[in-house]
Amino acid sequence: MYEELQHYTDALRTYITSTYHVSNPALVDLREKLLSRSGAIAQTPYLESTPRYVASRRFEDLSLPPEVAELLKWLGDRGVLFDPPYEHQAQALELALIPPFRDFVVTTGTGSGKTEAFLLPILGRMAVEARSGPSFSTRAVRALLLYPMNALVNDQLGRLRMLFGDNSVARWFTDHGGRPMKFARYTGRSLYPGRRRDDSKKHWARLKEPLEFFTKLEDLAASNKEARHLIGELRQRGKWPAKPPTDPESEDGISTWLGKGQWKRDGEWVRTIERPEDPELLLRHEAQEGVPDLLVTNYSMLEYMLLRPIERGIFSSTQEYYAAHPRERLILVLDEAHLYRGAQGTEVAMLIRRLRNRLSLAPEQLQIICTSASFSDPAAAKSFAADLVGKPTDGFSVLTGQKLAAYPSGPGDQRLADTLASINLHRARNGDLMSRLDAVLPVLRLVEDQASPQALLDEAGASSDENPVERILHHALTQISATGRLMNLTSGATADEDPERNSIAQGPAQGIEDLALRLFPGVKFTVARKATNVLVELASMAKVDSEKAPLLAARAHAFFRGLPGLWARSDPQCSEASDAERERWDDPPTGALYAQPLRTCSCGARVFELYTCRSCGSAYFKAYSFDPSDPDYLWTEDVGEMDDVEGVVQPVFLSLEEPPAGS
Repeated sequence: MYEELQHYTDALRTYITSTYHVSNPALVDLREKLLSRSGAIAQTPYLESTPRYVASRRFEDLSLPPEVAELLKWLGDRGVLFDPPYEHQAQALELALIPPFRDFVVTTGTGSGKTEAFLLPILGRMAVEARSGPSFSTRAVRALLLYPMNALVNDQLGRLRMLFGDNSVARWFTDHGGRPMKFARYTGRSLYPGRRRDDSKKHWARLKEPLEFFTKLEDLAASNKEARHLIGELRQRGKWPAKPPTDPESEDGISTWLGKGQWKRDGEWVRTIERPEDPELLLRHEAQEGVPDLLVTNYSMLEYMLLRPIERGIFSSTQEYYAAHPRERLILVLDEAHLYRGAQGTEVAMLIRRLRNRLSLAPEQLQIICTSASFSDPAAAKSFAADLVGKPTDGFSVLTGQKLAAYPSGPGDQRLADTLASINLHRARNGDLMSRLDAVLPVLRLVEDQASPQALLDEAGASSDENPVERILHHALTQISATGRLMNLTSGATADEDPERNSIAQGPAQGIEDLALRLFPGVKFTVARKATNVLVELASMAKVDSEKAPLLAARAHAFFRGLPGLWARSDPQCSEASDAERERWDDPPTGALYAQPLRTCSCGARVFELYTCRSCGSAYFKAYSFDPSDPDYLWTEDVGEMDDVEGVVQPVFLSLEEPPAGS
């Protein structure tokens, strides 16, 4: 970790020193000293890990309608959902699906499953209707996901495909409601604007380029195992449209939906139209003609949709549905709600009121779910959401989540620090199996004195384990208290047995220099830093199995900036220079260098901006004077016009050394 981050700092420093030529040796040393100082071009990096949250109640134990609990448990048994869910996800389900239906704001952090906190209630709301009666056959928008930008919509589309496009989910809805649940992305990226082209050639011209990748890969999959595997991988990641194939053994969903031969028959389109088994409506025309149950869009597109005749059918069908079924409700999700502030927030607030008016919804027919990781005050989150959507504040609940602390948790001692610092990370990561085991063996012996590579392999059943080193590391590191403290410090969790946690941590993100001192107090800093680096790397490698997340899922926040300029103290006898530096420098042209403008330094000497010649590297001060040819006073900055003084200041460049001959 340290080495990789330091590499980026070194690369930036090298770029600056090689691009901006300085010839004077003293200035070269002073600049190098400045660039190496923390905060000049690189700030101390911070480490943050994904927190774990409390998950104690299984779906079958929640207070949910029976059909919802049945569906969620069924999907959990098939690995589509995690069972038990996080507690804030369980609370979201109960608030959304048990009368009196509540509006709520989810304020848990990044990686906490906020998406599931609204997707699962939407799934449950659809399940209740699919099992309760014939109203599910009526097409209408039952849930609307509203985003501030297309990038977030595109990211969410993958999650919709993985959940609502899953074969198990589609089959359940078809068995109980007569059709799968329908969803659609409706943005500027959706294919394609305007009405369907009456000229089939023009229609195909709009679709050919974006669809050819899918159709060609499906054709190849008929005879190529690798192509089938690739389609499976794309489907698992939500990168493949949810158009199911005609046969589970084939891969022809897009091709079958696209069709062959005539585009129209008896004046009606027969190709690129929604099929009964399609969960996803891929074209705008499918959404306009069929109306999705779940619509995901951005606020700009929703604005257009409310104005344009071409989308009028979506809103009229939805309005008629809610008029005929007054007990049903539209779930409106505002993901990343904190972005709706200022003028943009006012615009979105008015848009939501227009939507509600267009659909003639009573207040109880609109259920609001907001998510944001940027609220620390539940009362402020509740007030913000209520003002945004125009509903009473007391109708909102706030879900903050409960982080799960790692145990045991405590500081590392000298023995642990020395052991970790001695490990060769390159071998641990890149060697062969026995070499990797041998590299991490010192850590394993901290918890099992007699551990040996072969014994560990035998115990792990390496013949059937693709990642024995990762699994063995996981087993060992979870028994070391410093690992627990590392996880708790960087995730913001609090361990009861680690009472220092609140006093030593200012937030989940930890400065990597301070982190070493907190993990190994009393240990020499150089050893503590190396031990921390090794612990972070090994914990990031450790896994129960290849399908699970690592023990420490962490990310580093690194801060860099270009050098805006150089400013130099005008007194060469700088108190910041050591005696050794003064002896090495022969008559330095300036004192200390700074990375930001100053008028004077602490000792009173004036500070001017430093320039160097691009060709020869000679140094100059840039100053300002009313009379550049014969200045009587030099300003360090452009002061413009002054009262009772004629003219304006002009720049003056003062050579600090004799330029080389011919320059």
